Amino acid sequence: MVDESTEKQLPGSPSGLIDVIITRFTSIVDQLRSRTTQPIITGARGLVYGLVALICSFAILSLLAIGIFRLIGNILPGDIWITYIVCGTLFCLLGIWMWSRRVPKQSLSSKTNNKI
Repeated sequence: MVDESTEKQLPGSPSGLIDVIITRFTSIVDQLRSRTTQPIITGARGLVYGLVALICSFAILSLLAIGIFRLIGNILPGDIWITYIVCGTLFCLLGIWMWSRRVPKQSLSSKTNNKI
């Protein structure tokens, strides 16, 4: 019987050739996987984590708005309509501030004049 350690050391033996073929095959499969499925897996993870973050932020913002509304309702004396006016004013001011921070798009006529 031939010892396995000496058989792997011999370059002409069938076992050494099988090891080379298996090593090359696994390296090709790893390269193929890294170029095809790995970007898809990374994109899918990003999509799932993004959706989870979006759903959680929507829930947090909703609960925050409800909490602000209830807090103002408990602090201010009088009827509930005062709370509606205060919250509406706060949200309008927030919207005006966000609208002023936007970056306006270029008009269509200025885009066509730049191409000429």
